[in-house]
Amino acid sequence: MTAMEKYIRIKELAKFHQISEAILREFAESGLFELHIVQSEPCIFPDQLERYERAIRLYRDLGVNKEGVEIIMEMRDKMAYMQSELEAVRRQLKKMDERLHKPYVDSFYDIEI
Repeated sequence: MTAMEKYIRIKELAKFHQISEAILREFAESGLFELHIVQSEPCIFPDQLERYERAIRLYRDLGVNKEGVEIIMEMRDKMAYMQSELEAVRRQLKKMDERLHKPYVDSFYDIEI
């Protein structure tokens, strides 16, 4: 890690969201997030903040237990992956469709009826 990288200490995140540090560590231990040790303190990088906050809202605001949060977050990840795969397939189909119809574009003539 370079000296210029930004991070958020877990204890600050826990304090801000009024949740225990222990649950945030448990989320990390279950594989939902990566914790990084910076100056002997567990931290996260800003690119994971939205994901942490989503898990916190599920846990604290909606009362979903830790295991439920893990399942929901995993399902969201799978849905996002499937959505990106679907978009890739749509782009490929569009390219194929354009290639199939392109040879005929100049073959059509205007006809008066």
